[in-house]
Amino acid sequence: MPLIDQTNNRTLPLQVVLANNVLTRMVGLLGKKQPDENTVLHIVPSKSIHSFGMQFPLDIVALNSAGEVIHMIKGLQRNKIANVPRSTRSILEGGAGWIEENKIEMGQRLQTVADQKHTVKIESLRRLFHWPLNICIALLWSQLVLHLFESWQQHHSAITFGLLIHNTLLLILFLLRRESTDTSQKVQDWIVPFATLACAMLLRPVMDAVLWSPYLSLVLQGFGIAAMIISLLSLGRSFGIVPAHRQLQLAGAYRLVRHPLYTSEIIFYLGFFIGNLSYRNGTFILLIIIGQFWRAVAEEKLLQKDEQYQAYLQLVRYRFLPGLY
Repeated sequence: MPLIDQTNNRTLPLQVVLANNVLTRMVGLLGKKQPDENTVLHIVPSKSIHSFGMQFPLDIVALNSAGEVIHMIKGLQRNKIANVPRSTRSILEGGAGWIEENKIEMGQRLQTVADQKHTVKIESLRRLFHWPLNICIALLWSQLVLHLFESWQQHHSAITFGLLIHNTLLLILFLLRRESTDTSQKVQDWIVPFATLACAMLLRPVMDAVLWSPYLSLVLQGFGIAAMIISLLSLGRSFGIVPAHRQLQLAGAYRLVRHPLYTSEIIFYLGFFIGNLSYRNGTFILLIIIGQFWRAVAEEKLLQKDEQYQAYLQLVRYRFLPGLY
């Protein structure tokens, strides 16, 4: 039923959606690109509010246990924390403007009976865990960068220095990447990229390996690292792990093949395997190659919704190797 203003004996033309468990209260309106018209979210219980990850400004009404309006915030901008009185029992939250449109005032007593319960969607969860997940990945990557730096200081290896530059650039672009306008909602499209990344981090050098072609190993690794850095510079802030649309980058290395970064990484890992032969490394590198093929196909399926990318597919016909595949 609508929201009832008991003070002025009127019924407000608003649909009330109830968020009364831990997950729905945490998610709130995250994941929505715009507010639902004539709808407010009733968060029970709630003693604080924030707008981190929101895509639109909010109007906030704080209610005490009697349903009286004890605090209001109009037009709360994105990525802010709002203070509410300690006596706040619940909060009404909606898109900016609903307070003035419905003439909500301090001291009014509002009766809120929910029309429906709030449901959590995948996009909402993605936004909820966006920064915690980013921080965890950044910490792991930082450890790898620190390890590479210490290794380079000890051995002054050109390959290690190249990996240091590459992973530092990866870390920076990951943290500064553009917000996606469309992201894959398929579970497997999230699992495969992170599993591929984990396999790469589990590779280990084999100190007593028989190098049947050490020069080939160094050449492939060196070429792969150089190509990875060039590909990353071409990709810029459109870099991401999960298939997503973050502004198309069709210049530089992407004029040669559709997925130059994946091609470069595969070349590097093949060179690494030649110089560090083991069943362990071979298994992980095989999984990495399969993962990169999966990611390439998944990204193309997502980006094909864009007419500009459809034209790009006709212009650049090969995924990994010019003239071959």
